Amino acid sequence: PVTQLSASKIKTAKNCSWKYYAIYHLHIPEKANSGASMGSCSHYVLECLARSKWNDYVTKILKEDDPFCIKSVERLIRKHAVRENVFDDESVEKIKLFILNGLKSDFYGEARGKPAHTFTEKSFSIKNDRYNIRGFIDRLFIYEDGHAVIRDYKSSKETYKGEDISFNVQAIIYCLAVREMFPHVKSVSVEFLFLKFDCALESEWKTGIYQG
Repeated sequence: PVTQLSASKIKTAKNCSWKYYAIYHLHIPEKANSGASMGSCSHYVLECLARSKWNDYVTKILKEDDPFCIKSVERLIRKHAVRENVFDDESVEKIKLFILNGLKSDFYGEARGKPAHTFTEKSFSIKNDRYNIRGFIDRLFIYEDGHAVIRDYKSSKETYKGEDISFNVQAIIYCLAVREMFPHVKSVSVEFLFLKFDCALESEWKTGIYQG
């Protein structure tokens, strides 16, 4: 049978085979993680704001430096925060910060020119006789010159270290997926945006952006 995999599954197996077995074979539930829940809420709102009909909302939020300046966005954030059980004031403020940092970092991918194609939550599947690696790319921009930018949002407390920098499994999988889906793409770069940090600054680890 074909084994179903994802970047997170591969990373878990690489870091700890017992944890992989416990989660994916024994189906032992993982401990609730408020950081992951806030990240899920932030991902969802950024996905919504990426739709073209919300462009004016994004402009106003950036001008006011506050997602709550749009009441419908505030309702969306609070509704999803309740669903994720991170609706206390401190968590909501962190979610607002995550969203602002995501919006401030070239949200429409126009820093290197207007993209020819833009995708949000782009699904992919890499298959062979033994494995099927599936996943979603948060944001994908493809340009006329054949370059593609992959952007992934992270709500981690820290930026990547060690092997996550030198040999990032998720980045490799994403690059392979884009090359397979879009054969005309000549080059690919990956951006991991750590939303806890100011992603509008220069691309350095300490500012929350990894580009490679």
